Amino acid sequence: EESKDGPFFLNMWHWMVHWPVLTRNGDLLEYYCDKMGYPFPLKPGVMTRAGQQNPYFGAMVTTVDWSLGRVVDYLKKTDDPRHPGKKLIETTYLFFSSDNGGAEQHAKETISDNYPLKYGKTRTEEGGVRVPMVVVGPTIPAGAHFDGLVNQLDYFPTILKLAGAQIAAEHQKELSGLDISPVLAGLAQNVVDGEGAERTSLFWHFPHNHWSTMKSAIREGDFKLYKQHASGSYELYRLYKNGVRTDLEEKIDLAGDPEYAPVVKRLADHLDASLEENHARGPYRNPDYSPKPKPSAAIAESTFDPSDRQARLRLDPTGPAIAKASLLYLPEPGSKNVPRGPHGGGEVPDPDAPQIGVQMPAKISADGYSAAATIPEGVAAYRFILVDTNEFQIFGDMEAIGRNR
Repeated sequence: EESKDGPFFLNMWHWMVHWPVLTRNGDLLEYYCDKMGYPFPLKPGVMTRAGQQNPYFGAMVTTVDWSLGRVVDYLKKTDDPRHPGKKLIETTYLFFSSDNGGAEQHAKETISDNYPLKYGKTRTEEGGVRVPMVVVGPTIPAGAHFDGLVNQLDYFPTILKLAGAQIAAEHQKELSGLDISPVLAGLAQNVVDGEGAERTSLFWHFPHNHWSTMKSAIREGDFKLYKQHASGSYELYRLYKNGVRTDLEEKIDLAGDPEYAPVVKRLADHLDASLEENHARGPYRNPDYSPKPKPSAAIAESTFDPSDRQARLRLDPTGPAIAKASLLYLPEPGSKNVPRGPHGGGEVPDPDAPQIGVQMPAKISADGYSAAATIPEGVAAYRFILVDTNEFQIFGDMEAIGRNR
């Protein structure tokens, strides 16, 4: 409505379905309690039945469906002022998907179940990264189906193409996603890059949470390989065989089978190269965790010289040295007007200004016990982030230097 007779873009990100799992619709809750065999009203407490048996979750999913239906109904009944005689549903593309697989558990509560896929949210297994994706629009044949590798990073270049929009060539080259409009329209069987090379793989990196989730993964052809960062070991699963679903459940680990040793090496090399190319970090040891298997580095001194804007940090020479060093630019302490960083918010600075919240490399001394970096003008505060030779991640104190000093 606000766009009048101009083009429009609507980006609708639902909070649902997400924790906490709840609903404000008593009728829906009663419906799902009856469907799943719960007494209504429900007694207070967590839902612990296995599978898709959480009535609150069911109510949330139905609410998302209802909300999407309102958008679709509006498009169906509203004339497109740019194309007389047509409704908006005939000239509009809709992308529907999820940011990750369902969360199966939170604390003691069972939320969802991604069966037959393995695990769910926060995991690199198929239950965490394989999600629904439906796209409809004027150039997309009804009922079309594509089985290739697609990532949500593909949405931006695809929407650019569908909308007839362009960005500078140098920025286009920096995009990680690819234009998938040809396969959506049924004009191609494969997703290709700007040079016509077919996409054959996707990779994921999640160095967080519990040791069992600290994995990187790569999908290439029929196979998916996992690198377990805690142990350095690998897992290999054959999801498909000649396009036919074989082990989508990821039950049969082939990494120890000599027959598949060449596949493990090929995919491991490809994964390591992709992680290095994209500057993937971590995981690293926590120096505050006790007991520690090895000593961690200790910061002896941190200084800033306003004359040359040099920030320096020195370690205790009796401990481990620095293996990696970087600097995190921060806003001035107490500032409510935070320059826009990777997560948005606040004022929008000059595009050439240093980005707050972005790690920049610092120079390590020859002996490995000190690090230094030049702080750009416009940065009000900073913090050193180090990884020592025992793989502990060390955070320096936040050093406030003021915008005008």
